[in-house]
Amino acid sequence: MDLEIIVTSVAEAIQAEKFGATRLELIDSFYLGGCSPTLSLSREVASAVQIPVNVMVRPHGVGFNLSENDMSIVLHEIEYLLANTKVNGIVFGSLTVQGNINFKQLDAVSDLLCNSNRCLTFHRAIDATSNIQNNFYDLVQYSLTNNILTSVLTSGGYPSAINGLNNIKYLNNLIAILQSKLKIIIGSGITLDNIDYILQDFMVNDIHLGRGVRDDQDKFLVKNFEYLRQVIKIKSKQQHCDLHQISN
Repeated sequence: MDLEIIVTSVAEAIQAEKFGATRLELIDSFYLGGCSPTLSLSREVASAVQIPVNVMVRPHGVGFNLSENDMSIVLHEIEYLLANTKVNGIVFGSLTVQGNINFKQLDAVSDLLCNSNRCLTFHRAIDATSNIQNNFYDLVQYSLTNNILTSVLTSGGYPSAINGLNNIKYLNNLIAILQSKLKIIIGSGITLDNIDYILQDFMVNDIHLGRGVRDDQDKFLVKNFEYLRQVIKIKSKQQHCDLHQISN
């Protein structure tokens, strides 16, 4: 299980790695839910740390509908990232005007990533869909024939993951039933107070935190990292034992 931490600078990336993050999501505009960082920053951060860095590619923070011009920007940014940086993967998502996953735009991004050895995470645009369970189903089906898409970041359709657990459990079961390799990254509203409850009932691949490891001045809290590492260690052992029992 990975501990993915949101970072917005080289300094934060270095600190997060030091404190125990196992993967980073690099963004800009925290207050807008994340937008594309500058291309130069992406290059610098990916070179400054040893752990994987996934980069948000989102040209604006006004919803998840992307125009043709927006998509031109998206594809240009990804082309640059693939050619000039050591980033591990791309974090992307977009919706149609009807509020469903825009698979045409997702295909365009996947095509660029093909043969690049980079992965693709569908971000929390999924949480803004018109019917999250239907869109979960469509995304899992899509993953069966698209090995570029490796994970989905979700709070289960709510502002905080603690309220979206039933939908996340639905996704978890769907992945198992359809035998997809899609990984679930749970994010939004995760704190030290609710992490144990969130992880107790079902298989979770990774957890994703931003505010949950920061103080009121947006400084990292070392004690939060330490606690999270312990929780992940225990949960990972439990999942390993569960999988071993299932296989036997």
